Amino acid sequence: MNLILVFVFFIYGLALFLLGFAIFLYPKKDSSFKLVNSLWLLAAFGISHGINEWVDMFLILRKSEFLTLIRAILLPASFMFLLQFGVKITIEDKNKYFFLKALPFILSISWVMITLANDQHFLMGDIWARYLIGVPGIFLTSYALILKLHEFKELEFHGVRTNLKLAAFSFLFYGIFSGLIVPEAGFFPAALFNYTVFLNTVGIPVQFFRVLCAIAVSYSIIQILDVFNYEAQARIKESEQLFRNIFDSAMDGILLADEETKQIYTGNKMSCQMLGYSLEECKKLSVMDLHPKEDIPYALEQFERMARRELTLVKNLPVKRRDGSVFFADINTSVITLSGKNYLMGILRDVTERKAAEEQNKLHLEQLASLHSIDMAISSSHDILVTLEVILRYVIEQLKVDAADILLYKPHLQILQYASGYGFRTQALKHTNLKIGESHAGMVALKREVIHIADLREDDDGFKRSSQLREEGFISYYGIPLIGKGEVKGVMEVFHRTNLDPGQEWLNFLNTLAGQAAIAIDNAILFDGLQHSNIELTMAYDETIEGWSRALDLRDKETEGHSKRVTELTLKIAGAIGISEAEQAEIRRGALLHDIGKMGIPDRILLKPGPLDETELTIMRKHPVFAYELLSAIKFLKTALNIPYCHHEKWDGSGYPRGLTGEQIPLSARIFALADIFDALSSDRPYRPAWSKGKVLDHIRSLSGNHLDPKIVEEFFKMDWKTLRCQ
Repeated sequence: MNLILVFVFFIYGLALFLLGFAIFLYPKKDSSFKLVNSLWLLAAFGISHGINEWVDMFLILRKSEFLTLIRAILLPASFMFLLQFGVKITIEDKNKYFFLKALPFILSISWVMITLANDQHFLMGDIWARYLIGVPGIFLTSYALILKLHEFKELEFHGVRTNLKLAAFSFLFYGIFSGLIVPEAGFFPAALFNYTVFLNTVGIPVQFFRVLCAIAVSYSIIQILDVFNYEAQARIKESEQLFRNIFDSAMDGILLADEETKQIYTGNKMSCQMLGYSLEECKKLSVMDLHPKEDIPYALEQFERMARRELTLVKNLPVKRRDGSVFFADINTSVITLSGKNYLMGILRDVTERKAAEEQNKLHLEQLASLHSIDMAISSSHDILVTLEVILRYVIEQLKVDAADILLYKPHLQILQYASGYGFRTQALKHTNLKIGESHAGMVALKREVIHIADLREDDDGFKRSSQLREEGFISYYGIPLIGKGEVKGVMEVFHRTNLDPGQEWLNFLNTLAGQAAIAIDNAILFDGLQHSNIELTMAYDETIEGWSRALDLRDKETEGHSKRVTELTLKIAGAIGISEAEQAEIRRGALLHDIGKMGIPDRILLKPGPLDETELTIMRKHPVFAYELLSAIKFLKTALNIPYCHHEKWDGSGYPRGLTGEQIPLSARIFALADIFDALSSDRPYRPAWSKGKVLDHIRSLSGNHLDPKIVEEFFKMDWKTLRCQ
């Protein structure tokens, strides 16, 4: 009987192992069936469970603690793979079963706990691995395979659905024989459904039935895998037809040339039209036949570089037609392999018209680049003079003029004032202050229109602004109003030392640059106004906070002036440890408002002359929470909340209201806690006089590591106590 069982276990393991091995071997990449994405779990089950059965085979022949341990690991692991497989493909089709994702974890934890709780670890592990992991995994897989029938509804003629049903029912019976009928044990159901009872009842070991189920599962799954070969072959045929259709319908020319001989192998319809040859004539040509004689060396050099994968794109390559005419093409290449032979595939695009337009585009690109640089200057700098210098530099570079300046309009004074200039030899215009309507620039601002003076030497008003202007030697002049949002912002003046006869494009770009200058000036004015308003608003906020702080001190007469003193000391300590000025501003606000929560404490408690009872103390300790509730709704003060909310927390976690410990307490609150203690003990109170400085310092040192942050205490003691400055 033992030899028969050895043979049975061998066949059993072989069937499952071949199942897993076959799944890994069959082509599955790029399959359209969702089932493919989960098959690796079934393969892992087959291989691991097959090995497990072989281990059982060896254990029949010879007992071994090592093999018993291996089996104890493989059995639950293999069932876990199957359970994961069942869960995954069930969830793919039934999103409402999403909770099943947690099932493997829950069952595996339950199995571990039951196994470890019993002295017979191996026996209990075997039985409960089947009950808790095997049975759910096998039955869920059977159910999931039935769900998958719809995915293969068009492939019935391949027998896929039939084999899928066979696999599902084989798994169902496999669950009965492998999961429910277990080694004998003295508890239900292992006492009733076990190997011994089954053998006595049926007369045949349960392993025989397991083998039949395993063979049926393996056969049906392997039959299903054949669909992947069918699908792959169908896809290849479809891809070939699709490639041919794309190849012939492409709007660009496509040529394939032999890497070694440089002979044309084939081409599409568009390439034949571009070259003026038929396809058969193209196949008789080599790469050298496609280029003018003088360009052949360059063309061959590029071909070699593309063949070596050093280059993928050649621009503006001259290509010769059958009639001898030449066009320019961009050729994009890649190397493809057909029947073991490398071919260079070139995609040709006629760019002759593009090449003719490149010079014009180059000019436009330079102008766009100039405008972009001006935009960057406007957005990155709030210094109007820096921005105007950038604009004037591009005015001279792009318009090819000798000099330019910008005069800003001062509305309160009704004058145009020199702001920036570029290209001048003298300081002739640097002190310009023109009234509206005065000189050419004044008339430009008044009339809001461009003024052009062809020859300043013949204009009576040309050099009246400055006696030095004549020394510049200017002849041509343009004045352009700078208008933003309907208002005159200034005037841009352009000077040239020879006659200017610009076209409309030149004038358009001049107006564009003038528009950019107007935007820059308007942005600068807006920014200055906004900055001034922000400063005034911040000052108003801070004055309001200081008023609140004084009001709090007046209410709590014992601590009058305390808020101001403790705030100053907190800031000095913060500065000593290197906290930035911006953060110090938030610390200052938080320190001034540290007791704002006491507004919610009744006077009978806050002003009580004697000690507080437990109820009153509980209410008093709520003032940090009251502070949080009050300030968190004020957006401006959200960043200052740390001190009002956390200044009663202690380093060792014994503080309130949240019992924070160590660095959980915000740094600003840790600093303030030290400053608060220092000021409280150094100040006179009605119930005690101020402590001496030495006594205060000794007390603070004693609080290091329990009430206070040791690092803050260390930095505090490095300070100069006469001036409270860091040594």
